[in-house]
Amino acid sequence: MKRNFVELRNFLAHRYPELQGKIAGENYPPPPYANLAVSAAGTVQMGGIVLMMFGTQIFSTLGMPEPDWYKELQENKMMAFCGVFFMNSMANSLTTTGAFEVILDGNVVYSKLETGRMPNGRQLMEIMEDKGLQMAEIEMPQASAHVPPRVA
Repeated sequence: MKRNFVELRNFLAHRYPELQGKIAGENYPPPPYANLAVSAAGTVQMGGIVLMMFGTQIFSTLGMPEPDWYKELQENKMMAFCGVFFMNSMANSLTTTGAFEVILDGNVVYSKLETGRMPNGRQLMEIMEDKGLQMAEIEMPQASAHVPPRVA
């Protein structure tokens, strides 16, 4: 979820112009078990698709009768396809940690890795104020003097 860090960096650069180009962050790699789960899910997905498409030929070539579970699979092909893709999708979600750290002048000022959550704007502003940064004056768009007529 690199998008989380990019949004955070843009927010900080907008509020604190002196930080423009000075905010570093990095997404952290997923844990090893997640990579293993994705590999296993991909293998199961490919095996499941091959089995659903060519299972009858595979079993007959091997001289085996079709197992009962395979007959159930054939009767519910759409659910089986959805289940295989859902499982793969769930395994892939393990690899997107969304964890990052915001580093300012070589010091970690916020770590989603440690807190386990995204900071809100107020927290970020407090962190920056603690670091001695002043928030820029942000111009608010002027409301239009022209008010459209109400339709009754």
